[in-house]
Amino acid sequence: KINVPAIKDFLKGLFIDNWRTKLGALALVTIAWVALASQQESELTVAVPVQYTNNPSQLTVGQGSTPTVDLTLSGRRNRIRTLKDQDVQVSVDLSNIDAGKHLIRLSAKNIFLPFGVKIDQVAPQKILVNLQSQSESQKSNPAPHIEKHAF
Repeated sequence: KINVPAIKDFLKGLFIDNWRTKLGALALVTIAWVALASQQESELTVAVPVQYTNNPSQLTVGQGSTPTVDLTLSGRRNRIRTLKDQDVQVSVDLSNIDAGKHLIRLSAKNIFLPFGVKIDQVAPQKILVNLQSQSESQKSNPAPHIEKHAF
């Protein structure tokens, strides 16, 4: 036979006796779980526009130059989740480059990331830069002809 008063006493002791202490312990365990769960690593791949800086005078970045780079980033889940477009930048300094087509290998000095975010992969690792004189650029991209009418 099951002794009903004994079960009642057991359940009362389990849930009601020292309820404040038990509730505090539950809150601490929940806080610890949330803190540890947010520390997990996360990964994200983003397409980042290439910013060409310090163009030599009379030269422009022409057609065929690599417009974007795919970066695979990793870091703490909450850091990756809160990344904004302006937080990640790829910049290429063109100050020492002559006119023509050039393959430039990207390195860590070209990629700017916020603290706590790491680069796992860069694709492509080499980008094409086509530097043209401004007159060549205008020939390859002629301005559209606009007809003017007198009314």
